[in-house]
Amino acid sequence: MNPQVVEEFPLNIVEVKEMLKKIKERDTELNFRAKKTAEYL
Repeated sequence: MNPQVVEEFPLNIVEVKEMLKKIKERDTELNFRAKKTAEYL
């Protein structure tokens, strides 16, 4: 399965943190990479 990248743009740390928060609320659990990113932040 190859994911298709629709759009790429730079984000600052605050924006990433907000996006992860929204994803966690939506999905109730983050995937492996998102968890590692959240730990780093």
